[in-house]
Amino acid sequence: MNGGHEKGNKRLFTTNEHVSMNIENTVREKAAEIKNILQLITNDLTIPRATRMNMVIHATSLVCAIVAVQPIPFADLFVLTPIQVVMITNLSKIMGHPIGKEDAKEIIMYIVGVVGWGVLAQQVVLGLYKTILPYMGGFTTIPLVYGLTYSLGYTAKTLLEARQKDQQLTQTQIKQIAEEAKKAAIKEKDLTLAGLKKELDSMREQTKRFHEYKSAAERMEKELAEYKKARQKLDPEDIELFRNNFKKYIEIMRKRFANYKGFKFVDSIYPIIAQLSSNELHKFEEVLEKLREKPESLSINVVSSTLNEVYLEGTFRLYFSILDGTFYIYYLETEQNVRITETLKDIGYISPIQKNRHLEDEEIRQKLIEALTTAESEVDIVSPWISGCVINNNFIALMDATLKKGVTIKIVYGIKGDGKSGAKRNDYTDTMAINLCKRFEKYGNRFRMQKSNTHYKLLICDEKYYVQGSFNFLSFNGDYTIDTRKEGAEYSENKDMLLYLKKIYFCF
Repeated sequence: MNGGHEKGNKRLFTTNEHVSMNIENTVREKAAEIKNILQLITNDLTIPRATRMNMVIHATSLVCAIVAVQPIPFADLFVLTPIQVVMITNLSKIMGHPIGKEDAKEIIMYIVGVVGWGVLAQQVVLGLYKTILPYMGGFTTIPLVYGLTYSLGYTAKTLLEARQKDQQLTQTQIKQIAEEAKKAAIKEKDLTLAGLKKELDSMREQTKRFHEYKSAAERMEKELAEYKKARQKLDPEDIELFRNNFKKYIEIMRKRFANYKGFKFVDSIYPIIAQLSSNELHKFEEVLEKLREKPESLSINVVSSTLNEVYLEGTFRLYFSILDGTFYIYYLETEQNVRITETLKDIGYISPIQKNRHLEDEEIRQKLIEALTTAESEVDIVSPWISGCVINNNFIALMDATLKKGVTIKIVYGIKGDGKSGAKRNDYTDTMAINLCKRFEKYGNRFRMQKSNTHYKLLICDEKYYVQGSFNFLSFNGDYTIDTRKEGAEYSENKDMLLYLKKIYFCF
């Protein structure tokens, strides 16, 4: 008898050990899967912050409920803790104050402790249903575990938000939040196993698209680096291959950023975004998220009554406007190479939607001369500085001839100077502006100047084309034999954007 009893105990021990291993393997597998899904949700900044947090809680609740309906005796809240830890760490990342695993565990234990024995009692009932009445387990397990996990996630989110505001919730408040969240969790949801799996598949598909975008960005970053390194040695076939890949990548970018609700991007900005490094691209999306969620956290410079600038030192300048509640993103200067790089010229990139092209060095200055020579109604110029090397007798004669034809010239100038040299340069610019106004006052309202505080450079000729880039139209004469710096600019015939630029800059 004793031997049989010992043998029976041994079999029971082996069975329990096997079940324990199954529990561990199942939880580890699901924790890895949900970690991947939640990371992709967390990093997809096209999704508003509140929506991402709800998705994280919902996805975790789905996975925990799916795990709990497996034949695991007494699979309680603590068995599911590794999965729930992943949920809370991702919630903290979305909030911008990431915490570690141990802190997340402490939050879980604290909430369970505050909510009380009622939670643990429900776990015991869950275990009994799964061992004594297993055929009823699915009907009771899914709503119970989904509701508890959702309640845990929502309560943890509320605690984290309170911490950020240096606030402290009472235990009564925590209990009330947890109970209300649990009730709200199971309303109007298909909490069957088939329903859970369908929901999870939908999230997998959504995160798959984001993963494909990230993978494409990483591949193009490497391809761009390799291209720029070997561009002088490439044969026409290699260049053609790169051209086609780059155009495909721009289309990926266009589809990606179409997901930003409340934003509109000028088509000409996509080739620039496509050349950002992974780090720059992430920072760019972070700026978009802050504009949408928390603009007060950004250092925004007001350039004009409708134009704003965000400058991230060492990365880029982003210019945008807000019209009727929509953010218009239309201009991006990168620090490494202002506006469109030489890469676009190499591959002959032309936008399929509008006539765009890249200008370099002397080509940019020539467009200014061309505009003053050929304009029929108006020439508009934004230039931070004005200098005598440009505004010489020949240039004044050219402007005079333009005005005599009945063409209007509008100039926006001025930028805040730093230090003695900056102040001196600005004083000189102010003096030049006063002299120009006196020189052309005989033309009345057809010659206009307005002082601003801008680093932007822009040229508009009638409603034919505009040029925007790094070239200082009124302070650099384009003599590259003396100044060897590189200049880049975008030439565009996009009439909608041209009229938009005229509206925000030259309504004076």
